[in-house]
Amino acid sequence: MACVNRPKSFIDFWIKNTCAILLLLAGVVHPDPQRYQDASYNGRGPDADYDGQYGGYDAQDNRRPEGQYFGDGGFDVPDGRRQYPGARRFDEGATRLSLQNLRSLLQHVDGLTSQECTKNVLTQWDYETNVGPATQERATVSQLQYASFQRAVKEMLAKVDREHVQDPKLWRQVQFLTTIGPAALPPHLLDRYNRLINDMLTVYDTATICAYNDPFKCGLKLEPELTVIMARSRDWDELQYVWTEWRRKSGQKIRDLYEQLVELSNQAAKLN
Repeated sequence: MACVNRPKSFIDFWIKNTCAILLLLAGVVHPDPQRYQDASYNGRGPDADYDGQYGGYDAQDNRRPEGQYFGDGGFDVPDGRRQYPGARRFDEGATRLSLQNLRSLLQHVDGLTSQECTKNVLTQWDYETNVGPATQERATVSQLQYASFQRAVKEMLAKVDREHVQDPKLWRQVQFLTTIGPAALPPHLLDRYNRLINDMLTVYDTATICAYNDPFKCGLKLEPELTVIMARSRDWDELQYVWTEWRRKSGQKIRDLYEQLVELSNQAAKLN
């Protein structure tokens, strides 16, 4: 889906790297090797979904004998699905759409998502380039509105019976549109999450220090003054002073906010 992307900031770098770690810590469950060695699985692994009352597997083609009811035995496509889907097998609330109808629905959702995403990104960029109470409040409201839209899309697409979507591209679209990141948090936690990010950005963008050789020359910000000094100065003492002082004025204030953000990101990873 198309969406205007703003230039990446230091906060973006932080968040993206944090999310990668959080997915490993909170969103991915590492399998227990002992489970795979359990004789009850007979070498098939815990995802085999074996249950004696259904008759077990057919030794010839590794399919359940009642394959007509459960489908064609598996999807041999690299789209992230298990070969033997079954999580929604008896979900009576799932809606089975034809590929044409699903494709039309996703095209409509894609257009709406592009519009909402672009509006949100432009508001965030306005805040990042003009940090202040007014732009921060607009950014927070915009984030909440976009999250509300994401939740509405997820609730709608969650009703689609994905196990019978044979087109891997459409299946992946549904999968990605229903994985909404921090928007999965309850509204009060999402508001806190967004305000933490905006507060961190405010600290990062407004931190200032005084010059190394001129203590009365203050108000030096990361952009452009400190960036120029770090790029051009060859004075080790000046470089050390600038880095240490700026980190003291920014990093120390952000640390507590960042720890809270990690906690909320963990919760969001579990909800997704």
